[in-house]
Amino acid sequence: MFYRLLTVEATEYRQINPDATGDSLVTSYSGNFDAVTRNPTASQFAFAYSADPLALDPVWQIYKNSTVSITGATLLSSTQFRFVGSIQFTPDGSLVVFTGSVAEGEFGVYRVSSGGTGQLRLDDGEEADVDGSGTKIVYTKLDGASGKGEIWTMNLDGSSQTRLTSNTHEDWFPQWSKDGTKICFYTVRVG
Repeated sequence: MFYRLLTVEATEYRQINPDATGDSLVTSYSGNFDAVTRNPTASQFAFAYSADPLALDPVWQIYKNSTVSITGATLLSSTQFRFVGSIQFTPDGSLVVFTGSVAEGEFGVYRVSSGGTGQLRLDDGEEADVDGSGTKIVYTKLDGASGKGEIWTMNLDGSSQTRLTSNTHEDWFPQWSKDGTKICFYTVRVG
């Protein structure tokens, strides 16, 4: 299992065995880089980059490159973000789906071609995940009345937005199962 560990100085990508043994570093990047993902069909990475991530109001943008480096990188996002959450290529590598905040409390789910054209804000939302077929997105969206995170799905073009959870609890970080038949997510149901 791989996981991401964020610190002020660096973002570490680590792996650990299911029995909690073998925790080891896979790679790390300076704090200027976040949400690194690999294109499944090409030797490319997409990532969020900020020249000054510790600034009071940092500016993050989405880039693509053959390595996790700003040197020679291609800018993908036409928007500057204060925060970037998840980022992922679609299974065919043609699109990058990511979440970001342009202002305090204004989070959105975005899509852009891997060539850097056609950026589109699909909906309000945070922490998105693309299914294995590359046709649906699961994401967290704040409920306007309660202010709590709820789990939603939509098509890759932003259509067919469907709310899956509706409760008084926080529901976050949804992920598709490998076969696309289930969605797992973080929640606090008691305490």
